[in-house]
Amino acid sequence: ILSVLMKRLAGCGRRMSTNLRAHTFTSLFEPTLFEATRRPLQEALSLPAHTYTSPEWHAAEVQAIFGRQWMLVGRVDELEQPGSYITLDAPALGPLIALRSKDGELRAFANVCRHRGAKLMSEPQGVLRGGLTCPYHAWTYDTEGNLRGAPKMKENKCFDKAQYPLKPLQLETMAGFVFVAADEQVPPLHETFGNLEQNLLSRFPLEDMMTVGRAECTPLHPPLPCTGLWWRCS
Repeated sequence: ILSVLMKRLAGCGRRMSTNLRAHTFTSLFEPTLFEATRRPLQEALSLPAHTYTSPEWHAAEVQAIFGRQWMLVGRVDELEQPGSYITLDAPALGPLIALRSKDGELRAFANVCRHRGAKLMSEPQGVLRGGLTCPYHAWTYDTEGNLRGAPKMKENKCFDKAQYPLKPLQLETMAGFVFVAADEQVPPLHETFGNLEQNLLSRFPLEDMMTVGRAECTPLHPPLPCTGLWWRCS
């Protein structure tokens, strides 16, 4: 049986190779390139090599997956104190900051100033004593994302601080984990994960665990940063 299967796969592979050489395409996403992956199991081929090596393919995956879904950014226990925050550069989302506002609510924003797009907070985590101040022109935002100070803009009679808040991001929590999404149309977190919390996460005391470490790693290819967390029971 194995011998017959290998011969079939070899034959499929030769036909696929011949078709690719004969087929001129301008897009890595040309549907005809993936027809062989949809064949019955004993005849199907794996994805083309470019889906594992192409920067263009990777960029499209990042935008289509990370840009439209919930992304894990940290733990609730990292944001217990009012003013506490964590930052990271997330795939498809760019620089973001998750924090506990002075009113006690968890919020997330794009970690960029509305003036010239400079990054507001450069430290990976900390506690804000005041607001978020841009290092470029000292625009200052409160922990609810409102612009409170914009030096040298008082002379501009058309300038309205209320029109320049930080860009908000969606934020929800589950089992002590903090998730952020940029897409305003993303389904609620519990709807996205279905019965995961009930059938799996509820078996472990995840909400009682405390973060004890955080590490940054950069794979060789593609150069996409990722964050790892460690926990222990409190």
